[in-house]
Amino acid sequence: MVKKPPAGSARGPEDTASEGEGLVRRKLTGIGVSPGVAIGNAYLLDRAHLHFPKRHVTAQEVDAELAKLDQALAKSVNQLQEMADRVKGPLGEDHSLILQAHILMLKDPHLVDVARDAIRKDHQNAEWALRRAVATVKQTFDSLSDEYFRERRSDVDFVGDRVLRNLMGQQADVPESLPKDAIVVARDLSPADTLSLARQQLRGFVTEVGGPTSHTAILARALSIPAVVGVEGVSELLGSGDALIVDGSRGEVLIAPSRMVVAKYRGIRRQHELANEELSALRDAPAVTLDGRLIRMTANIELDEEIPHAMAAGAEGVGLYRTEYLFLHHRRVPTVEEHTESYTAVAQGMGGKPAVVRTFDLGGDKLLPGGQLLAEHSNALGLRAIRLAVKEPLVMLTQLEGILRASAHGPLRIMLPMVGSVEELRQAKLMIDECKEKLRVAGVPFDERIPVGMMIELPSAVWVAEHLAKECDFFSIGTNDLIQYSLAVDRHNEHVAHLYQPLHPGILRALHHTVTAAHAAGIRVSMCGEMAAEAAYAGVLLGLGLDELSMPAMAIPRVKHTIRHWKQTDAVRLVKELLECATAKDVEVLLVSNQPEVELHPMALKPSVAPAGSA
Repeated sequence: MVKKPPAGSARGPEDTASEGEGLVRRKLTGIGVSPGVAIGNAYLLDRAHLHFPKRHVTAQEVDAELAKLDQALAKSVNQLQEMADRVKGPLGEDHSLILQAHILMLKDPHLVDVARDAIRKDHQNAEWALRRAVATVKQTFDSLSDEYFRERRSDVDFVGDRVLRNLMGQQADVPESLPKDAIVVARDLSPADTLSLARQQLRGFVTEVGGPTSHTAILARALSIPAVVGVEGVSELLGSGDALIVDGSRGEVLIAPSRMVVAKYRGIRRQHELANEELSALRDAPAVTLDGRLIRMTANIELDEEIPHAMAAGAEGVGLYRTEYLFLHHRRVPTVEEHTESYTAVAQGMGGKPAVVRTFDLGGDKLLPGGQLLAEHSNALGLRAIRLAVKEPLVMLTQLEGILRASAHGPLRIMLPMVGSVEELRQAKLMIDECKEKLRVAGVPFDERIPVGMMIELPSAVWVAEHLAKECDFFSIGTNDLIQYSLAVDRHNEHVAHLYQPLHPGILRALHHTVTAAHAAGIRVSMCGEMAAEAAYAGVLLGLGLDELSMPAMAIPRVKHTIRHWKQTDAVRLVKELLECATAKDVEVLLVSNQPEVELHPMALKPSVAPAGSA
């Protein structure tokens, strides 16, 4: 949960606070999303909410408003394409693909046609019609349970804002030049803003909104720019040119630091740089404990374009390939050909390493028979994933056929989300068998022995894990949902987020039961939830017996480094003690006291063990 900064001005003497050996006027706390230290001066980027004209037009004005909208859309496409071409060279093609996604959004009939209909049928002016269309598209993203895809709603805002600025004749992009040592402070930044700023070699980012999976966070990490997001009210507290230190590892922003504090953080920055060099050298090293236990390290990805970055970070495969983007991109049920093309790109891009393809998990969305997406009220407990597959089997069969066809091009695995019972697992396996038989009859090649696994993310699945393990090839534990459902906590609800506790004894016992059941049945267990990416939890996961950890690529070197400092025997002994603890605080204290001495600066091992009860 993001802490609110105290009220008042950052310039006031009453805000002076102690920080280490020196002083700062104020220390603000947000979410550290890109590690490292930036030292520089605030550059306030005002991307304030636009006030647009809102009026009904006459029948005679409709054609002119339609033409005005089309011109603004075309100008927006051209701007993004020019920017994508500019960044492709110095920053790499992967980053330009985010801008290509925005271009596709501008051509999406679900956005464009809604706006045009509002002009034609309701006689709304172009600006009003555009805002209405943006709100309609955002409703789909609002209902999604997956944090990554829920944050994509901001992309719709960014695209709409660009078109609206062009409609109103305002500048759509950030300035072409920044002052030396600039740390950009803004309410939010679009991918286009972030990429334009990155080309100017700024020092860091601070934003009021956003999360770990926002595009600003993703790009900042990829470009190694320290960033802190979710710092509420920071734009109001700062003036242009204010001296700042941004600690992207701890999620802290220090305003007006003294010389002593600046000197201290320069030293920390150098230690961080040295630690990253050491971590980079681990790319091809195995994640093996001091006494020889080997853990497989894989990556979570959403797009096949992320594969080169994952491989560069040392991933031994893809442990979770989310497929929801394919549905959201098309805003309808993708065809077999579209599924096949997407998964073939993953299979071929892996160069012989395995990739786990998770079937669609559109939490809270109904895919109707006509292929339309419709928001549902209870997104966490409603018609989702395997439940939707049973209700709309043609949607699932189409995706499964695409995965099977792609399996001829590389080692793919099928993973079923939100399975809560043996009956659901069996129903899904019957669908897979049906697709296999169809392809055999048609003479289409596929992997006859493609592994089929499932996610453990419901408490019901944990307590029938012995039975489920006998009927699938592997488990992957999704701790995000497992913790949420086990503790009845919505971690995005600020009133209860403090109760979201990965170290809760009930969670540890659920994990232990799951791993024990899987190994008794002779199958492997991975973890693809956020808990896997926490270097401080590595000893717990080792002691529980996890065989594989899948995480965002940037986390792999840190977790691997920590694993290489543990002994498996010590981890097993520790977990036996942890399973006897009564509270999350007890677990935390015991875990902290048993952490091995890792020969890296603490900043390179972000995050440290979170206090019990923190999100």
